[in-house]
Amino acid sequence: MGVYDGATDLALTWGSLTPGPIGVVSQSGSVGLEIGYLATRAGLGLSRFVSVGAQADLTTADLLDPVITAPNTRVVILYLEDLSLGRSLITLADQARALGKRVILLAVGGSAAGERAINSHTGALATPDTAVNALCDAAGVIRVHTPAQAVHAAQICLAGLPSTKPRLAVVADSGGQGALAAEFAERAGLEVPALSQETIEVLAKMLPADAGLANPIDLAGAGEADLGIYPRVAHAVAADVDVVLLTGYFGAYAADSPALRNIEEAAARDLPGGRCLVHTMRTDGPTTDVLRRGGIPVFDTIDDPINALAATFHANEGIRPTSNPTPAEAHDTRPAPEAATGIGPVHEEHAGSGLASERVTGIGPARQEPADGGLARVGAAGIGPAHQEHAGSGLASERVTGIGPAHQEPADGGLARVGAAGIGPAHQEHAGSGLAPERVAGIGPARQEPAGGGLPCVGATGVGPVPSGTGDIGSVGGVDPIRAELVARGLVFPEGGFAATADEAARLAAWLGGAVVLKAVGPVHKTEVGGVVLGLTSAGAVRERAEELGRRLELAGFWVERQVGGGVELIVGAYRDREVGVLVTVGSGGVLAELVADTATALGPLDHEGALRLIGRTKAARMLDGWRGAPPCDRDAVARAVVAVGQVLAAHPELSGVELNPLLARPGDSFALDLLATLRDP
Repeated sequence: MGVYDGATDLALTWGSLTPGPIGVVSQSGSVGLEIGYLATRAGLGLSRFVSVGAQADLTTADLLDPVITAPNTRVVILYLEDLSLGRSLITLADQARALGKRVILLAVGGSAAGERAINSHTGALATPDTAVNALCDAAGVIRVHTPAQAVHAAQICLAGLPSTKPRLAVVADSGGQGALAAEFAERAGLEVPALSQETIEVLAKMLPADAGLANPIDLAGAGEADLGIYPRVAHAVAADVDVVLLTGYFGAYAADSPALRNIEEAAARDLPGGRCLVHTMRTDGPTTDVLRRGGIPVFDTIDDPINALAATFHANEGIRPTSNPTPAEAHDTRPAPEAATGIGPVHEEHAGSGLASERVTGIGPARQEPADGGLARVGAAGIGPAHQEHAGSGLASERVTGIGPAHQEPADGGLARVGAAGIGPAHQEHAGSGLAPERVAGIGPARQEPAGGGLPCVGATGVGPVPSGTGDIGSVGGVDPIRAELVARGLVFPEGGFAATADEAARLAAWLGGAVVLKAVGPVHKTEVGGVVLGLTSAGAVRERAEELGRRLELAGFWVERQVGGGVELIVGAYRDREVGVLVTVGSGGVLAELVADTATALGPLDHEGALRLIGRTKAARMLDGWRGAPPCDRDAVARAVVAVGQVLAAHPELSGVELNPLLARPGDSFALDLLATLRDP
């Protein structure tokens, strides 16, 4: 549909547009034209308009800057069928806000029908609504769903109303309309506070005895007797609130009774500009023009100003990620270094130097190993150990950073002592016994290892296979480094480990002792296939149930861990969107997570404060605070998990998602009871 500039004679469009303060960049010429016509009907118009279509040459980002920076642009409306501009929207919105301008986004593609439509229209790939909302939230962009809503939001932006959560007073000439407006406002998340006693006393002197003086205010017919009562009441209640909403017949008096035109127009000019919105039964009367010239937005349905006010306010309460990567970083499609599971190092060997330099990606140590068998130095990178081997001392000294043990191993085969450093195992090897008992604290299995170098009786974590036929890297193999990184960031997992066979699962359960949980390794959704068995208290019961699972399901093995109870089950996850990058989610979890659908999502990674704010957006937050006498749970522990999953996913471009479900929040701690890490499609 072309290009339009309201400040010049440039009008390469179909139809005619009216000059005004709204800049429009649209992926559909017809949608942009509709926005222009709606703006004209609202007493506004367009500063600049450009239709970008399929963006074969110039892109939305290319054209947004000249629209934002145009002197006659005061607010910008975008219609997009894809979000290929990604996180650059944050930078563009910041640029607009620095100039005192707001950005409004109308986007489509959150439904199957919408996605089919845009695929056939511009060939764009739709961005899920959750990702669009999270991006708008981080950018402070106002999200709308129709062209009319976009123009309504523009009206609110242009009125100069407070940017903080507005306290709203409803003034009505009908008790019914006042009640509807006040209730709708509270449902939309706006505050409709009770008025102060001083204001109530002022109103009582103005209005009939049967008038409603709380909030909403019912004029009880006083407007028909004196149209000047509208601005007087509006000024009186403005002392207690931020925004005054007039709803009902005001604005229609002159349209229905021309003799009242001068009186109604005078009352309109006396309303508090920059503080007032008007919903009227008739927007076609002369008083509407007076109101709009005075900077007071006028609406013909009560839900329009309330929805627009709520959308504008919510856009000011966004949660920002800890960093705003460039689009190339946000859309990183580079192959993972070395290993698809994120566990392989980038390795360099320098010939002739006697030095092998190994830089581990993500989880390993940076290691230097002399060729002569002398001192080997390992610099821990995040969670790896600092390791020193003394060739002549018969002693290997290993200082674990974050998650490993402090390990000393005599060269003569005597007793090896390991002091657990936070979460590492305490390890003892008994020479001559043929058995090395290892008790894993936090992330490892209970392990029995023959001294003769045979295979371990219980499969150690990190040696199991990746389940075939799925993108899930499961509870074994590649997920162990992810688990280790999460632990290094403060998460706690129950004691447990991987077992390749039913017999190994039984021995592991015996070593752990007490009640254990047996999980099938392989299925992504274990509960649906009966792949989680709780409350097993004997090795025999574990073996029996493991054999039953093996006969019924195609498995890569088993996971056995201590059973942990009590608390609130949450889901904490991070996933990667192709356009906006890492998203983090928290909410009510467990087997009913999808059914309850109580989650909040933000662009990630987040810092601790952002994570706490995200938790506060869920209904689960009330459970964490102690529901019906239950003790409050540790919100900070949950926030650490939200921060950790976002950071880990951001550090691993080979992954599409990391999910903890459930994360069991309890008073004073939390436990990650299940971990799912998913590989990106090739």
